[in-house]
Amino acid sequence: CHGLAVMAWGMLHSMWRFGHIGVLARWAERALNACGDPEADPDIATASARLRAAVSWSRFLVGDAEGALAVQDDLDLDEIAASDPACAALLQNTRAMALPTADGGGQARDAAHRALALAESADFPTVRAYSHAFLASLDLTNHDFASAERHCRRFLSIATDLRLHSLLCQQYGKLALIAIAQGQIDEGRRHFAAALDVLVAD
Repeated sequence: CHGLAVMAWGMLHSMWRFGHIGVLARWAERALNACGDPEADPDIATASARLRAAVSWSRFLVGDAEGALAVQDDLDLDEIAASDPACAALLQNTRAMALPTADGGGQARDAAHRALALAESADFPTVRAYSHAFLASLDLTNHDFASAERHCRRFLSIATDLRLHSLLCQQYGKLALIAIAQGQIDEGRRHFAAALDVLVAD
């Protein structure tokens, strides 16, 4: 079980990056089912939590938000955070994205901030980047343009170091929308041009 969790964890971003997230979702679920009882062994519990994080994240990315939340239903995220903050960071990040935002995103925002804090404590820059990207989207939706821009720029700084080119393109596009929403048309045009440059170079 531990070996399967290590493989799933290591493959998360590359499987998403190259469009194989559905394969990861199916494989991680089979691996989780093969793990056995997490209450019987602490090592199994740790591996099971990481496999659940992979399943939850991949379910969300294939469009199953309800399934992404359901796989976390009986997890104690505070307990996981104490022993494995990186795993808890990914679980909270997925939770943030999968939760409904009809209430203005209050619960989603709380989960995203928890994910960000955990990712920072665990030195997990990919989830830090994802959390900033989500918070930027939430702030843009709520017309908090200054905060949205701050999160976008923090994302860009992290993602440039990690060479997350496809996500860089998205965030330049988001910066363009933030500028246009404030009537800064030329600034928006520059950001769209930067997004195109990244897309062409990728």
